[in-house]
Amino acid sequence: MRSILNTGLHATSHTDAPVALPNLMQVVWATVNRTSRSGDVIGPDERVTPYEAMKMITIWGAEQFGEQATKARSRRASSPISSCFPTTL
Repeated sequence: MRSILNTGLHATSHTDAPVALPNLMQVVWATVNRTSRSGDVIGPDERVTPYEAMKMITIWGAEQFGEQATKARSRRASSPISSCFPTTL
């Protein structure tokens, strides 16, 4: 993901629901930490910041679907990104 962001593009993250349970915080954690279930780090150079990971599942996701006018600037897409947002995962 880091290599995509470094080009200036906005990347997005998602779940595989309904194949897997929809746990977006787990998606954020995996995007930030890049650690497998067995504890191996996969592509450490592709890690992103927690703030970027939250944008990937909110604001940038709205942009990907052309919904930035109705969601990206509203509370619906940006509510997880607030002053109480955890900056470490």
